[in-house]
Amino acid sequence: MKTKLLFILCASSFATFSQQELIQNGSFEQGEVSWDFTGSTDAYGDAGACVASDGDNYLWFGDFDELTGLDNILDEVYQDVQLPANLNNAQFSFYWSGGSDEQDDIDEWDFLYFGLADANGGIFYYDSISNADMDVTITAADCDPLWYAKGFTIPAQYAGQTITVFFGAYTDDLNPTLFRVDEVSILATTGVGITENVISNLVVGPNPASDAITVKNLSTSEMDVVILNSEGKEMSKTLLTQGENEINISALSSGIYFIKEMNGLVTKLIKQ
Repeated sequence: MKTKLLFILCASSFATFSQQELIQNGSFEQGEVSWDFTGSTDAYGDAGACVASDGDNYLWFGDFDELTGLDNILDEVYQDVQLPANLNNAQFSFYWSGGSDEQDDIDEWDFLYFGLADANGGIFYYDSISNADMDVTITAADCDPLWYAKGFTIPAQYAGQTITVFFGAYTDDLNPTLFRVDEVSILATTGVGITENVISNLVVGPNPASDAITVKNLSTSEMDVVILNSEGKEMSKTLLTQGENEINISALSSGIYFIKEMNGLVTKLIKQ
């Protein structure tokens, strides 16, 4: 009597996530480094007259001495950022402060605007702050000791794109307003959801391994498998014939990897 072996595919889902800061020099501690100031004549990334939200420096829109606002000039500062291909989401945030000679909490005359543009220049997030959002008792030449947070969540649909974060200001010399920006951040959460096999079409050994692994294909046909790193990036692709196959993994760095079958199931592999 022949014995028929039945392989039951049991799986559990999990995800590996990590975070990384994408903005360079977000607190302007290196002055204008990593930021494009070519579209601005009255914006400065330096140690200003007021206390920064973090560190010593911040960005301000106004005159060099930080006493008055812009003179009817539209200034803009921006930085291009590459979003990871395996983006889960990213949190854009910054802190702002300022003062105004408008002394008006009803009429909006002067503006700090900010936002995010996609790779084609299309703006997918835009907002602004005006003199009406400020403490009317604090003039342009004075310092508000408080810094206020703003933020926006960038969805995963922009994964892999180069986006632009921008800040700009418009005010006048009659009743000027000073705008200050600090701690600009795009904190990206990256990760990959993976379904790991408890029993699969593959038998892998040795595991852990250092140079090569033998992968036994238990299915009745050939199949492609890929090796993914812990962030879901494809490291190699191999066509497995029925039976035993050898895969060289000597070029991989030490760590956790996943051998993914075409049906979506994976087997965890530890590279020593």
